[in-house]
Order: sequence, then structure tokens, then C-alpha cells
Amino acid sequence: MKTRSERRDKRRYCRFHKEHGHDTEECRDLQSQIDDLIRHGHLCRYVRDQSSLPDSRPPRDPPPRAKGPVKKQIDVIIERSASGGNSSSARKAYARTEKRADAHLRTLAYKKFIARLYDRRVCPRFIRAGDIVLRKAEVSDPTRSHGKLAPNWEGPYRVVDVVQEGTYTLATAKGRVLPRT
Repeated sequence: MKTRSERRDKRRYCRFHKEHGHDTEECRDLQSQIDDLIRHGHLCRYVRDQSSLPDSRPPRDPPPRAKGPVKKQIDVIIERSASGGNSSSARKAYARTEKRADAHLRTLAYKKFIARLYDRRVCPRFIRAGDIVLRKAEVSDPTRSHGKLAPNWEGPYRVVDVVQEGTYTLATAKGRVLPRT
């Protein structure tokens, strides 16, 4: 966008640009890209009549293609520095961002692998009315006023009712129903 971020209308948001300033319905860039896709026949199954398209501007040229069979093709978008030059500092900055992105992807893959490994060993336990359970001490004393040597669990309690999965009504051994359980 050409306007400064503090001058844009915060009530209007374009989901195409992911920025404030105008609505998605009013986005000229999105409209022109959709028109180009329709002209090239990529959206023909979604459009009934192509004669209603404005032909005021010529279609964009397709990207250059290699002649003959292509074994491997790598499409790259290179972000240039603000000065417009191809300096060594710009190349180093680009390499750093690539390394960061690669490290981030590896971290996400590792976390996903560890979560899958952990979830494989977890055995779900379903609690029913009448079961004997312990309650985490944080529920009755969220400020931990008894100090770090206080017990972590309270109980035993009997489950009186299952409100929903993970929410239960508990009672003491003498039958007194506990509040906030």
C-alpha cells in the first residue's frame, strides 16, 4: 500500500493484502488478478459469461518458458535491497533470512515429531460418575498461599456428575459437594 500505516482506515481490512485501508471487495489488485485468471481460462468453470469482462487493458504476458522438456524448474522471488543494488551486504542479509526460515521450518518439524511421539504413548482415561479422583491443588488455591512445600494434589474425591468431558462435579467422602469443580 502507498499510504502510511497510521493514516489507513483501521475499520476496513483487505484479506488479500492482509492490511488495513480498504475492503477486500474494493481491492483493485485482487480484481485485476482474478480478471487475468479468467482471461487465461483458469477459472472458466466458475464463470458463466466471459463477455462481461472489461477488456480495457491488455492481458499480461505469461512468464518465459524453456523450449523442450524441462527436467527441473526452480521459481525464486528475490527481494532487492532498498538501494536497488545487488551489494554483498544485501546478499548476506538475504542468506541470513533464508537460514532463519530454514531453521524455523526444521524447528516446527521437530516439534511436530516430538508431539506425535508423545501422543502415541498417551492412553486416554475416561472418568465416569462414581470414580475416585484427586484434584489439583491449584484449583482451590490459585495463589499457592501455602508455599512450594504444600501438596500438589487434594483428595480423594468421588465424581458425582460428568458435566462434559473434562468438567466434573466432585464430592468428599462424606458426601459434601465441592464448589467450583
